[in-house]
Formats: sequence, C-alpha cells, structure tokens
Amino acid sequence: ANPVRIRINSSVIFSFDSTGMIAGLDNAYDIGASGATRPRTGYFGTSVVTPVITMGSTLAFSSTAPTVTGFGTSPSVPAGTATSFTINVGTGGTASTGTITFPTAATGWIVHCADVTTPASFITSQTGGTTTTATVTNYDRATGTATAWTASDILRCVATAY
Repeated sequence: ANPVRIRINSSVIFSFDSTGMIAGLDNAYDIGASGATRPRTGYFGTSVVTPVITMGSTLAFSSTAPTVTGFGTSPSVPAGTATSFTINVGTGGTASTGTITFPTAATGWIVHCADVTTPASFITSQTGGTTTTATVTNYDRATGTATAWTASDILRCVATAY
C-alpha cells in the first residue's frame, strides 16, 4: 500500500505506512504547540520512549544516570537512570555522607536509598540537597550516629524531581 504523507512544500514532515508513523527528519518536528492547538490525549498500546519527561515546565523524569561523590573511595553508579539507580559506595570505610548529582530540577530532588548489602546494620537518609544534588548520610541503626559505609556496600535508590 502507498504511504500517506504530510508535506510542507516538497519536504515530508510525517509519513504513515504499514510500519507506523515516521518523521521526515529525526527529532525535528513537534505534534501540537505549547498552549494552543495541542492534541488532547494520547493513547499508546505498549510504550513511549523518551530520555526526559517534563510536566508543564518541571522536569519529572530523566534517563540520565546521576553521578556520585563522597561515599568512599571510587564510588560509582553501575546501573540506572536519574529516577532509579544503584550506588556502589566504593572501598568504603572513609565517609558517612555522599552527594548525588542530577539534571536540574525546578526545586530539588527527593531521594530514598536502601543499603541492600548490610540492611540490618545501616539506614541511609537524605540530609540535604539543591536543584541538582541530594546529600545522603549513612546511620548506624543501633546508635543513630553517622557511620561510614562498609566497603562495596550497594545502595538501591529512587529519586523524584520536584
């Protein structure tokens, strides 16, 4: 079957065929406009794939993995996105706080981390942050005092921009 094409002058903007809707140029055209002439609702059968979700003008989700400093020697983010990720604290024993750096949010980031390596011993809580960072501190469950993470502790975290 012949595809249906939407053109401006001789340029194909969108094409519809048996494989679906295809843009004439990659990442070049919008559907609707900001504040007017927008489609009302989108219904999708399986998924929407995008690196960033913005609600209004506020970042909601990002596929960009955060970076980390503090925690211990050579901490890393071996897996995840800005909204759910894993932190390996590194060699540990050197720090009870760490900073997680994210894309810029409108107001800040809310972060919850669970120490899945030594959960009976430690609890990690958010203790500060900015529009691009969240600071977390590791506490001894028995004494409530800030305590350095154990070497190679794994933290599983979720974060929400607001």
